[in-house]
Amino acid sequence: MGRLSQEAKSPDQVMANMSALFDQLMFRRRIAMWTPVKSTGADVCGFVSPVALALLVVVATRRLGADEAPLLWKLLLEVLVDVAHVYGTLCRTVLDSEATALNWRLYLLAVPGLLLPTLFVNIVFGTWLGWSLLSYYAMFHFAKQPFGLLCIYKARQGERDPKEHQLDYWTCLAGAGLPLLQWHAGDFPDFAWFGGEDEKKLFQLPAVLLGPLRALHVLVPGVWLSFYLWRWLRGGRLNLGKLWIMVATYFTWYMGMCGHHVRSLAFINLFHGMSSSFLVYHVVRQRYSLWEAKNPQTMHWIDDHFNCVLVSTPVFYTCFLCGLACGEDLAWDILIHQDYMRPPVAPLEGLGRQVAVSCLMLPQLAHYFLDGFIWKMGPQNPGLKDAVVTMAKDAKDR
Repeated sequence: MGRLSQEAKSPDQVMANMSALFDQLMFRRRIAMWTPVKSTGADVCGFVSPVALALLVVVATRRLGADEAPLLWKLLLEVLVDVAHVYGTLCRTVLDSEATALNWRLYLLAVPGLLLPTLFVNIVFGTWLGWSLLSYYAMFHFAKQPFGLLCIYKARQGERDPKEHQLDYWTCLAGAGLPLLQWHAGDFPDFAWFGGEDEKKLFQLPAVLLGPLRALHVLVPGVWLSFYLWRWLRGGRLNLGKLWIMVATYFTWYMGMCGHHVRSLAFINLFHGMSSSFLVYHVVRQRYSLWEAKNPQTMHWIDDHFNCVLVSTPVFYTCFLCGLACGEDLAWDILIHQDYMRPPVAPLEGLGRQVAVSCLMLPQLAHYFLDGFIWKMGPQNPGLKDAVVTMAKDAKDR
């Protein structure tokens, strides 16, 4: 009895221990950080809401057939998101006079330079090969884009470790690469990248690889998450922004690899297209704000009378992108598909079709190509680094 009373803790000791535990938990909260790209509200709109909207689409389409693609859903999920975000590249390239002066050779390579091989492939081998090659280029582009977002969150918290960078890079790419490899091994048999175009898989993996690929699809993100949770428990930081981008990448790709056309559009297109448009808008807006404050005399008319106006409000920016997207999709439907429009002329055939398809592929091709250059922090992308850094300072001030 005496021993028990000696080991019993006094109320003051209990309160002290509870207080220490509370302080420790609060410390954990402080190092589980969400340092936004722009602001918490803006980041939720750009990076979180696309996933929530995709889930709402699942509910809204529960009675819609897997192969059905009503015009309204096509407009909302394909034209006004996926096709529209392609044209955001204009704001970072030819609509910026300083960037154009530095990179005009690159821009020529992106348009006429890509048109010639596209014409060659579509005319000599047929549009099936052109679509197939474009499909794989698109997959690569879609797979890499989330890592760019993830890198901004890494920079916000000062993450510089090269080994962790490689871990993050390959884990992020695996979020898209593994389900795509599973698809080539026979998984997701009803999935089609362009939803019914005449593209074909250029290779097929043996079905025996399905088991290992499925295991890797669980193990790779599991090991990545376990590593960062272990480090957090030992007092390290938990980068919630980076964590969210990684989770969203794996979730949207897995959910998007389905046979339901509209739901596939929702999961793959919304996260990719909305996040891209969001980032371009805020970066270009910040870039022009700094340019106007420092050297307004160096701006050309296309800068201060056009591009500045486009990014002055989300309404102008969105209308510009969606207007171009609707024009492109209208051309596709009138000249090639005629799924929704019924013009008095027949769709193009033969050489005319091959030339038209090649020209209409160009916006996507140019976007995929240029996106590999316009986000590099260097002298060839004037104002980019300052724009991203000052956005970070604005986020910290909030």
